[in-house]
Amino acid sequence: MTNVARVRWLSKFDMEPLLSAVLIGGMVIGVSLIIAGLVIGGLTGPALLEYRIHAVSIPRFLEIDLQRVGAPDFWQRLLIDLGFSIILITPLLRLVVTWLYFMVTQRHRIYAVYTAIVLLLLGLDMFTDVEFFPIITRAFHWSSFPS
Repeated sequence: MTNVARVRWLSKFDMEPLLSAVLIGGMVIGVSLIIAGLVIGGLTGPALLEYRIHAVSIPRFLEIDLQRVGAPDFWQRLLIDLGFSIILITPLLRLVVTWLYFMVTQRHRIYAVYTAIVLLLLGLDMFTDVEFFPIITRAFHWSSFPS
């Protein structure tokens, strides 16, 4: 792509519709899964009256659900937890799109580095059991809630 063609393309490219589509799409899919889980729960038996998050990371969050295969409320909880997971992952996906925009389109290396640092920290927080603030995590740990 020549410099003139690149400048023309950049002048026409608008990032806002893409970011809006990512955020709206993630919210619509997540909320739809939560509503589907609540509807299935209402149709198959008593509705879920209480809900507790029993994990620190998204993979553990879904792993706990998958260990409950065969339970009467398996599909209800799985759909609700998938909805929550997608809602939590949506901002991360937005950051990935922004990082790609800075790296490929704008070629702003310093912004790309800042975005990559935020992506790394958010990814570590969401997908691993790394505790950035152990005191806060212990204060709100799931085992401290009454069953």
